[in-house]
Amino acid sequence: MNEMNDGGGKSNCINQECGFIQTNNQFALGGAFQKDSTVGGDLYFVHVSLYRVTGPAVWWLSVNNVAIGYFNPDMFPVPFIESFHNEMGGRVLNTRPGGKHTMTRMGSGMLPSAGLNNAASIAYYMAINSNGGDQVDDPINTIVTNAKCYDVKDFGRDDNRPGFDVAYGGPGGIYCDQ
Repeated sequence: MNEMNDGGGKSNCINQECGFIQTNNQFALGGAFQKDSTVGGDLYFVHVSLYRVTGPAVWWLSVNNVAIGYFNPDMFPVPFIESFHNEMGGRVLNTRPGGKHTMTRMGSGMLPSAGLNNAASIAYYMAINSNGGDQVDDPINTIVTNAKCYDVKDFGRDDNRPGFDVAYGGPGGIYCDQ
């Protein structure tokens, strides 16, 4: 990655924040949706895809099957034609206010042990192979900085569609890391 997008190392430029060219404003980047899933209630799914079409290694982002933009290929030092490292889930900025863990929750605030219908979840996760097609890809590596505050769980292959299901999140709270 170039200096503009260094994975958040020095520039704090991650995800679609740098080098993303929005071509459709039907969905606002970082915006909220009209309906939210509720714990023990209705579940609403948002279909998010990061993909490329045949030809140049241009990566497109779509939300609910609407292409909303692409990543400027110049932001990467070398074009890449497949996804070989994917990150998904959540992050919480914890500045330890008053010396205690932040009150910020991740996702619904429920730990993944509460199940896919309660915790924040990623359903039918797949990667992109070198031909630009879908590839069922087991999310084998997980990073959890404090499992008492936030956690992640791979539920394995989905029973109804190709891909894997993953849940993540947690309550945070001033005592969760004690």
